[in-house]
Amino acid sequence: MSDQNARPAGDFPPGTRVADFRLEEPVGRGGMAVVYRAWDLQLDRQVALKILDPALAEDAGFQERFLREQRAAAAVDHPNIIPVFAAGEADGVLFIAMRYVAGADVRTLVDTGGPLPAWRAAGILAQVASALDAAHARGLVHRDVKPANMLLDAGRPGERADHVYLSDFGLSKPALAALGLTQAGQLVGTLDYVAPEQIENRPVDGRADLYALACAGYEMLAGAPPFRRDQRFALLWAQLSEPVPPLTAIRADLPPAVDGVMARALAKSPADRYQRCGDFVAALREACQGAPGHAGPSAAVTPAAAAEGALTQPADDGLPVPWTVTEPGTDRAATATEPGTATAPGPAAEGALAGGQDFPGASAPGTATGPGGWIKPPSFPGQPGAVPAEATGPLPVAAPGGAESPPGGRAPAARASRTSWNSRMMVALAALLILGVAGTAVAITRGTHRAVAAMPGCVTATATASAPRLGAVHPRFVTLAGMPFAVAVTGNGRWSFVSTGDGHSIDVLRSGGGGAPPVPVRSIGLPAAAQGEAITPGGRYLLAATGSGAAVVSVARAEQGRPGAVLGSLTSPGGAGAVEVTLSRNGAFAFVTLQRTGTMAVFDLRAALGSGLREPGYLGSVRLGVNPIGMTVSRDGRWLYVTSQRRDARAEQGSLTVVDVRRAEADPAASVRAVVAAGCDPGRVITTSLGAMVWVTARASNALLAFSAARLRTHPGSALIASVRVGQAPVGLTALNGGRRILVANSGAHPLRDTPASLGVVDAEAALQGRPALLGLIPAGSRPVEFALEPGGRMALVTNSASHQLEAVNLASLG
Repeated sequence: MSDQNARPAGDFPPGTRVADFRLEEPVGRGGMAVVYRAWDLQLDRQVALKILDPALAEDAGFQERFLREQRAAAAVDHPNIIPVFAAGEADGVLFIAMRYVAGADVRTLVDTGGPLPAWRAAGILAQVASALDAAHARGLVHRDVKPANMLLDAGRPGERADHVYLSDFGLSKPALAALGLTQAGQLVGTLDYVAPEQIENRPVDGRADLYALACAGYEMLAGAPPFRRDQRFALLWAQLSEPVPPLTAIRADLPPAVDGVMARALAKSPADRYQRCGDFVAALREACQGAPGHAGPSAAVTPAAAAEGALTQPADDGLPVPWTVTEPGTDRAATATEPGTATAPGPAAEGALAGGQDFPGASAPGTATGPGGWIKPPSFPGQPGAVPAEATGPLPVAAPGGAESPPGGRAPAARASRTSWNSRMMVALAALLILGVAGTAVAITRGTHRAVAAMPGCVTATATASAPRLGAVHPRFVTLAGMPFAVAVTGNGRWSFVSTGDGHSIDVLRSGGGGAPPVPVRSIGLPAAAQGEAITPGGRYLLAATGSGAAVVSVARAEQGRPGAVLGSLTSPGGAGAVEVTLSRNGAFAFVTLQRTGTMAVFDLRAALGSGLREPGYLGSVRLGVNPIGMTVSRDGRWLYVTSQRRDARAEQGSLTVVDVRRAEADPAASVRAVVAAGCDPGRVITTSLGAMVWVTARASNALLAFSAARLRTHPGSALIASVRVGQAPVGLTALNGGRRILVANSGAHPLRDTPASLGVVDAEAALQGRPALLGLIPAGSRPVEFALEPGGRMALVTNSASHQLEAVNLASLG
């Protein structure tokens, strides 16, 4: 395997051998590792094999520390700690072999079933607490306790329910620092559960794990963690300074004593918390005595009720903060912060956040001053808070009940701390202001907000954008038999699949290698015209929008040319005109836009596949505008953005609909969160981490539109942040360089006269700052429609529908 050292961790096909283990399929991934279901060839048993990012294996010092820490973790023999069978290095690959647990994790349990009864939550927490206390007794700190790392063993008949395994003791901060993967101000952990001392880069012990365990327990009882914010900065602020929202405001069935237990467990100072995890769980159980949900099963609060309570909605594609949140675990919803450009504080940083990003909940420009000239940010829903007018003074402190103490005052919870809250918060803000470790730096200024852009009108005559031609970029073209519509690339980059609407087929292409365009190999016939495509996270199935749903294709059979590649179809009663298909982040659900019926069909893909596609998996439909087309799922998997056209006698106006994914999976008809105007004839939509933006092409406006993801849900009327004039009739788009550039397919189509097609390169940061953003144009074939990126972002593939070509663009030549 020495020739595979440069592979990404998730780029090993089934059948690959790592040491004495044969990989079967990926079952989870995080920011630094991928976990595979694998077979132990020596002991003839199934295991979970975690493979670390190959970059980590290149440092000998890291390898030594990694193996030492894994031996220490494996030495903790406890029934609720997932057993480690082996750890080592093989041909440049670092791996950990663990017991394979067939059940779900607690995160999935809460996501699918809502808040848990008190008796069940306490039972799970007790097992995890016992495991943590055992680890702490041996000097080990987990550092990443969260529901996704609490595995529920399916067990065997007659065994106790909810046997919990705590997984992923992961990598300590010293191990990462040895490789240069941590610097001052960086975190090891997950923001929803991270303790204040971790944020402040202070020494941690078992009480940091206790804080995370309490956050997880709060989520089990409420349906969401205690602090939920639309921006990562706001979440960090809340963990450092905000009081715990009372659980009883969300769960009226819980006794008031529960709030006191949670307040102590989530105290900002470690000294004010319980000193052992078991003490916390014992206090919680005692507080829950007599609660309706404590003695046995009862009706739990619905996820919808929890979402509409005191908690705000989950973070979306938030503005990256200068902390690197390493994800040693395999949380299926983990979101990696996109790398950004460090921005030093200075006069140019005039927004509330770098680039002008607004605080969540901001309704209009302006400031509100408090005593001593302090500027309050627009309120985080249900939570007090303050930011300084200048980044050089002390911070006010939110006292109990939301009142602010004067500068220099202290909240009671901070009295035991060695430093005042003012000093501690200044340390955190200083890090936010000056560090640019992993993302765009955040700058606090005088309370100004990102401007609201004007919605562009419809273009009534042909026009072209003013931009230079990028002569250094020389696309290469592959001619296909049919009219290509969409293209999808496998995770290893070896195969591409192109849907051909007129040919009722899927063209299979093999990678050309070395920067060469892919090579057509074969075609697979379909019963109807194929449009949009999506590949499931594990890479086993290709879905192609067709008819009233989607055709399901076996990727392995398609690659090998074996018969029976088309396994069946997802169908919706009364649906027609399928145009795009996308998947939930875990691949369990599929969504298909149906142009002719103005709806989006929702399918339980996992159930349909489980039935051998004998059942269609149809759950219901989401009512949208006329001609729904493009859609994308947010990076945290929580929201779905759908574009719809609306043609009438006056103009071609369209909309962008925000759909709550969890509600769509449970009750599609009640899942629409917001609808906003999206220019004339909107086409495709993507999301990027940069500024938490949603980008939409407006074909009849010749424009690329940028919406604030947070405002779409809270203040949709002011969500449009930027409008960029691009080429004629833009359709498809894709993000490059972590979202700093957007590549747009200008089809050139116009009712009066077609113009030459092109691919426009847009500087996203310039667009959001109101500066000229169209960097240049790349020649294209006829009618470019949709994009796919090869792994690593080395090459973009673009379907050219009118010229029957697939265009390959070497992105390295863009500079």
